[in-house]
Amino acid sequence: MDKSPKKLSNETTNQTTNDNISEEYVKRIRRSITTTKDRKCIFKRSEEIAFSGRSRNEKKARIISSLRGEFILKDLLLYAKMPKATYMYWQKRFDRVNPDKEIEEKILEIRKNNKDYGYRRIYGALRNLGYIINKKKVQRIIQKLGLQVTSFTRKSRKYNSYKGKNWKNS
Repeated sequence: MDKSPKKLSNETTNQTTNDNISEEYVKRIRRSITTTKDRKCIFKRSEEIAFSGRSRNEKKARIISSLRGEFILKDLLLYAKMPKATYMYWQKRFDRVNPDKEIEEKILEIRKNNKDYGYRRIYGALRNLGYIINKKKVQRIIQKLGLQVTSFTRKSRKYNSYKGKNWKNS
């Protein structure tokens, strides 16, 4: 009976020392990555890779893969707060061809010629060009490319009941 409590206490001390080691390790990694040189490196890579039309995890995975030669993968994943499985998932899909590339190019072309076209008008223009496509897909692509129309937003104004000098009460 005396041996089992000692084992438990040894196990708990081992866990606490492991926790302390991992906490210290994490702090050391954060300090090393947050130096100005490393920050510049990470931001430079993120500017190179951060392009529109990609998911957040895919952007992170691309940044991590570009920094992989300079840092340890485990450290990068820890800093980015990204699971390794997610990184591997996106790494397999880097070379995948975009099936909507042609439609995206047509949408960009239509939008270039007509700045005030929203998804409904773009959808109609694609139909007129002979593309049979769902309007929800057009919406998704426009959101992905960041082409939302900003010129037709509603303005918030204060309420004013003034109707002019010649208004009659009847």
